[in-house]
Amino acid sequence: MTSSQRSYVAVVGVLLLAACSGTSGAQGSQGPAGAQGSQGSTGPQGAQGAQGAQGLKGDQGIISSTLASGSLGPIPIVPQVVPGTPVCADGAGMEFLELWADVAPPAVNQAIHASASFDLGGTGGSAAGNLSLALCSQQVSVGGATVGVPRNEGIFLGDTGGGLPLEIPGNTRLTFSIAGVLAPDVSSFVAGDSVRVGPCGCIDNSGAWTPGFGVLIVQVIQTP
Repeated sequence: MTSSQRSYVAVVGVLLLAACSGTSGAQGSQGPAGAQGSQGSTGPQGAQGAQGAQGLKGDQGIISSTLASGSLGPIPIVPQVVPGTPVCADGAGMEFLELWADVAPPAVNQAIHASASFDLGGTGGSAAGNLSLALCSQQVSVGGATVGVPRNEGIFLGDTGGGLPLEIPGNTRLTFSIAGVLAPDVSSFVAGDSVRVGPCGCIDNSGAWTPGFGVLIVQVIQTP
């Protein structure tokens, strides 16, 4: 190759290099998104979480439930020593109406719930009054003998001592209901003793009441 030919080749190479080293063009627009891939396989189960906080305390439970029913006995009449002065007041002189249930004495954090319904009426065409009713409790020994007298638990229907005795007109018979939670004094109880619970009452000086039929439910319940 002659020197003139070599010069020509060199010039062509320079021109080609200049042509290939121009400025970069603008970036093209983004292409469309590709199709969604298939779902991957399920991963391994995670570790067990920490135990949650303790829930709230549940409702009170029923330890035992006793049902009694039958005809009522006579209501005691307590004579007034001083005329006009109530003596069948605040439970004094009250006796069970021969409707009761004997249950185990309540333990710590326990109480007794009692509910009684019974009918009473006036004798013949005579009106009846001067009546006090309440829920009572009494200690019963192992052999079945009662200890002391019925104890008024402060749940009343009518109160002659407070000037609000029960009264009905003649030829009338009504259903009376009384219920409440009792906390009998069991401090003197010994092993095997039970507590008698039921409606009790007394008539202050005079009153022509005739007893009827009654139903009693006594439950020993758990308290907070």
